[in-house]
Amino acid sequence: MRIKSLELSGFRAFPKEQSFDLDADTIVVMGPNGQGKTSLFDGILWALTGKIARLGEKDQNVVSMYSSSGAASAHLVLRNRQALNIGISRSTDGTNQLIRLTIDGESFEGSSAQNRIL
Repeated sequence: MRIKSLELSGFRAFPKEQSFDLDADTIVVMGPNGQGKTSLFDGILWALTGKIARLGEKDQNVVSMYSSSGAASAHLVLRNRQALNIGISRSTDGTNQLIRLTIDGESFEGSSAQNRIL
């Protein structure tokens, strides 16, 4: 499995939409403190699991205080060995969390999506 891309919006250090092209053999993430390096990796973890243990159980902890919509979202695109693109989209308004999984054009939502990810 390979991470192709990540889009974050309203998520922690990324109040505005930010896209990351991660489709390379090696990715180096560097920058000064407070520029979003940890939030980038938190975004991948949150998209996959819906939780970031060090931030606690509350979804409101992932919403940027500068989010114009008051919501956070992450869209992760993976590619498996069969070259199928797998999209995982997760969003929250701080209270309710939504998840959508797309595999080869077929979409799943909610618990069905979460069970397939696991």
